[in-house]
Amino acid sequence: MKAFAVSKYLLGLGAALVLGAAGADSVSRAPELTLYQHGQAFISEQRLLRLPPGRSSVRLQGLSSGLQPGSLQVDGDGLAVIERRYQPGAPAPAELLQAYLGREVTLLREHPRTGESLQRQAQLLSLSGQGPLVQLDGRIEVLDQRSPWRIAFPGLPAGMHSAAQLTLELEAAKSGQRRLNLGYLSDGFGWQADYVARLGTNSEQLTLEGWASLYNRTRTVFNDARVQLLAGSVQRSQDRMESAMLSSRQAHAAPPPPESLGGSQLYTLPEPVSLPAGETVQAPLLRAERLAVARVHRSRGQALNQAAEPRPQAVEQLLRFRNPARANQPLPAGNLRVYQRDSAGRDHYIGGQTIAHAAPGDEVEVVLGQSTELRILRVPLEYRRLSPEMMEVAWRLTLANRGQQAAKLEVLERFAGDWELVERSERPDERGAQHALWRLELKAGEERQLSYRARIRR
Repeated sequence: MKAFAVSKYLLGLGAALVLGAAGADSVSRAPELTLYQHGQAFISEQRLLRLPPGRSSVRLQGLSSGLQPGSLQVDGDGLAVIERRYQPGAPAPAELLQAYLGREVTLLREHPRTGESLQRQAQLLSLSGQGPLVQLDGRIEVLDQRSPWRIAFPGLPAGMHSAAQLTLELEAAKSGQRRLNLGYLSDGFGWQADYVARLGTNSEQLTLEGWASLYNRTRTVFNDARVQLLAGSVQRSQDRMESAMLSSRQAHAAPPPPESLGGSQLYTLPEPVSLPAGETVQAPLLRAERLAVARVHRSRGQALNQAAEPRPQAVEQLLRFRNPARANQPLPAGNLRVYQRDSAGRDHYIGGQTIAHAAPGDEVEVVLGQSTELRILRVPLEYRRLSPEMMEVAWRLTLANRGQQAAKLEVLERFAGDWELVERSERPDERGAQHALWRLELKAGEERQLSYRARIRR
């Protein structure tokens, strides 16, 4: 049965159910979480148990609602774990309806004129794609999308729980207090790096701030947790992700430099962090000031693209800076947003993109968007076949700077095959197996031409 066909009729349970347990437990230390960038966490915690000698059953709550049962690790000194049973909480609407088949439920609605709350008892007969089938006042009715009735349940059926819980069958050699160690992977957690780059009015230097956005999309709250962040990607045995509305909070202490762990970088947040259910918390990762920056424009062209008429060619605005090696601080992959200050001291967003992981000393390149000041007109001069394998093409590019400042421009031409330039107005600064690159500088208001003739063997 489809969930949308039934969710309209469900009324939330008014109170949480209190579940009994054969053994009482308490948390002996704050939970420790390692968050991964691809959407999961490893959670470890300790529980203190007071157990009798021999076998006993202990029911543990407060576990993450995204717990992956197959990843569960349980151990403790002086304890033997005989059996583990995990019951997920918060059943889906379809599961509740299935559990109440053949049983009596309460139907609720409001009187269309008076607004009075009406209540009827009905028997849930079956489920279908059109909605639940019920017997009401001696009649059979389908509660489809047009029905004013909604279903209220008296409580959770046996075997269903309002919160996830773990039941352990344990054997202790003697009575007394025992420390139980728990570890498991959980879906619904993760983190990403978010960067803010601020340019001064002269665009020659920037200040870079890095933040770790930690999200908890589970229904479980983790207070005062010790948090570590693993940058990079690890292989998952299973992928699940749930969505949630997110709000934002901020933590304030900067972490120490990361340590290397299995080819990835592990960051340790210096202060405990509370991760409320459905929220995002931001913690600072790094700050670097006075980084030298280059503003460059780039245009890409394909030599073998046929054109009968001249056409404009897009010009990108780029920002390049180097992650300083002296800081020995890698930049995890994440979103980088660039702001520039105007003459009145106000910051404006001018573009951004997702960047790849950058080790110390690596160059970082950000595409800000399309330029409105630099323009290129691409004019076809010749396109002919010299042999079945050989083409000859000729192009003229008219380059114009309509801005009020000089600009650096990179013109990248790609050749799909073995190539040679038989004519060119300027020597390219870089040659590759299938490309040529010209690095030019255009003065404010300048217009110039770049032309070439190439033979390409395919």
